[in-house]
Amino acid sequence: MNSGLMDVLITVERPTYTDSEFSKATKPSGYSTLLTFWGRVNYNGGSEVTSANKKEFRQTVTITGHYVDTNTIAVTDRLSFDDTYWNIGSRAIVGRNQYIRMEAETVE
Repeated sequence: MNSGLMDVLITVERPTYTDSEFSKATKPSGYSTLLTFWGRVNYNGGSEVTSANKKEFRQTVTITGHYVDTNTIAVTDRLSFDDTYWNIGSRAIVGRNQYIRMEAETVE
């Protein structure tokens, strides 16, 4: 892959949890930046679905970037680029630790 095509700065954010005095937190109270990298973003299209009597628009992307240890990025992390947050659906190594490819989705 041509490195010149990796022209989008992607931020990987990890959720942070704050426990209350009553129990352990199960929802993130915020996110902190884990790492940033340059990647190529391919928009795969979107779809509109009705969920709980509410219309949602889902858009999916495939992101390819230079190799990052897959133990560093978890599927519970989120991606941020183009002023949008993306949930990671899957991640895979391409070649012999040459690239990382991730599928991500956003719900609006």
